[in-house]
Amino acid sequence: MKEIKSTSIQPNVRELLSFATSEKNVEKEYELYMQSPVRELYGYDLESEVAGCIGIEFLSPKHCEIKHIEYLQIIEE
Repeated sequence: MKEIKSTSIQPNVRELLSFATSEKNVEKEYELYMQSPVRELYGYDLESEVAGCIGIEFLSPKHCEIKHIEYLQIIEE
């Protein structure tokens, strides 16, 4: 897992967030992760592409809330 901090949204991350929220809210949600000091977005890489992500909001030093979680289904041939 790695924290996603890019100012421009990667296509895979856009697709993942569209599943977790809605296509019309992707930009707004991504911007919240990039700007908010209490929100963090993490990605899971598979074969050098982001295949899953989890968005977390830290409510206090001991509490957090999962805001978004999504993964791409990998179909092996």
